[in-house]
Amino acid sequence: LLDTSEYYVEFEDGSSDHFTANIIAENVFSQVDEEGREHLLVEEIVGHRKTDAALTRENCWIPSRNGQQRMRRTSKGWMFLV
Repeated sequence: LLDTSEYYVEFEDGSSDHFTANIIAENVFSQVDEEGREHLLVEEIVGHRKTDAALTRENCWIPSRNGQQRMRRTSKGWMFLV
């Protein structure tokens, strides 16, 4: 992955830290055994919220090299409680 997004992660014991998407993905992929079976890390998303940094319908479009508009793909401004 080449994602530089940073996420605030709060653990069950109450501790918290910031992690990049690449670190999170590495840890998720490391939870797969040699036969390809995955271990459940996230049971469910129990809540979410967005901050003022989240994109709106008005500012989510960016021009591509050929001049067409494309939607910006990001989770910036969104927080999830898992």
